[in-house]
Amino acid sequence: MAYIELKDVTKRFGDFTAIDALNISVQKGEFIAVIGPSGAGKSTFLRLLNSTIVPEEGGIAFDGTTINDFRGERLFGHRARIGFIFQQFNLVRNLTVLQNVLVGRTRHNPLWRVLLSSWTKEDFDIAEHFITEVGLREKIHNRATELSGGQQQRVAIARAMTQEPQLILADEPMASLDPKLANVILGLLKKFNEESGITVIVNLHVLELARRYSTRIIALKAGSVAFDGTVDELTREQLDQIYDIDKNLKLEELE
Repeated sequence: MAYIELKDVTKRFGDFTAIDALNISVQKGEFIAVIGPSGAGKSTFLRLLNSTIVPEEGGIAFDGTTINDFRGERLFGHRARIGFIFQQFNLVRNLTVLQNVLVGRTRHNPLWRVLLSSWTKEDFDIAEHFITEVGLREKIHNRATELSGGQQQRVAIARAMTQEPQLILADEPMASLDPKLANVILGLLKKFNEESGITVIVNLHVLELARRYSTRIIALKAGSVAFDGTVDELTREQLDQIYDIDKNLKLEELE
């Protein structure tokens, strides 16, 4: 049985169909890169998995349980197992690295502890472990405003890991970073994928990064699957069709 299963999923925003009768299965432990042109439905796909939005048609299942109608505690529990990493980091800028990462422990604590920031020793130990894992031990008491973009994204990864997720969703996590830092960020996601068996699904706009880090590539176009396979199976002809590339355009220009 697939870990995640989307069957005939459709999502519309007014008259615009963002996801069109999508069928995708994901196995535990996969590292999947989602590629495709702007407006292909990549971000909508991740938001559906996180239940930030719900489909008009079709079903989404985790471990055999359909999540479409989750509300209240069931929705809370579903989101607790998913770490979400954003383009713009979504850190609280005036909080320290440690305070930001401890936010990942929210769903492991009663509300009163969260409101009072009364974290347990276990919470601190887990947060400090992952801050060290992403290479920011020396910045643990620095405020987010004092960090570079790459450092902020590493804090976001540590926060997601502190949540102890089964699945990490990353929406263009290196969109604002230079190539060297992009490799650092994806290298960390790959490390946690391989060491902890966490399933990772990441939207990417740089084809070379998708090839380097993923075990599987899914290409979306107009809300539908245009390609689903291994890195080696993705051909230049398929890329031409996915991106409507001019036949005279060098592939490096896309990368």
